[in-house]
Amino acid sequence: MIKRILLISVFVLISKISFAQYASIEASTGGFSFIPAFASKDPHFIATAGTSSKHRLSAHLLTNLRMENGVPRNLVIISRYRLIDQKLKMNVGVYIPAFQITDDYTVNTFFSQDVTISYPVSESVTLGAFYLHGKGRNFDHNSNFLSLNTTVVKGKMSFLTQAYVLDLDNTYGMAETLAYKLSDQFSLKAFATKIISSREFKWTVGVKYNL
Repeated sequence: MIKRILLISVFVLISKISFAQYASIEASTGGFSFIPAFASKDPHFIATAGTSSKHRLSAHLLTNLRMENGVPRNLVIISRYRLIDQKLKMNVGVYIPAFQITDDYTVNTFFSQDVTISYPVSESVTLGAFYLHGKGRNFDHNSNFLSLNTTVVKGKMSFLTQAYVLDLDNTYGMAETLAYKLSDQFSLKAFATKIISSREFKWTVGVKYNL
């Protein structure tokens, strides 16, 4: 099953990049997760690709590959549709499919949906919200995640600040993502989250390359 997921990851990544309007790969000291508390502390390559989010309908790919052995930690394909396309923007998404491979190489599959809302209050500041519902297909899992966020862009620097809550183990916390644009191709990234409910702190740094 793991080999099949690995082959699917490579095939889908190549096919997505072939028609994608954006694609990137990041070498990071940790792995990415839409839920900051679930970010891995182990080194990963983080690959993304997709069509432009400026269109009503868009498609996106995300996969985290473990540096130690190249085995993916997850593979997510998202189809999103923009319900509101004014100054206030609202997108709804369906994850088809979503795979997660645990540290003991158990393959879990999810059926998930998300809602993304954004509203620019100025040229450099955008307020937003993100809701994600996940339900396990081959295991018992049902969760709801909500984050309120602010994005600030100052020159080559961008800051994404989140306050989030997850209805598993009463999880809640704060997260900060910083990015510094070195060029059109390269940027430096740093991520940190304080999981207030468990008093745990996680951080990662990475280098991102836009293909």
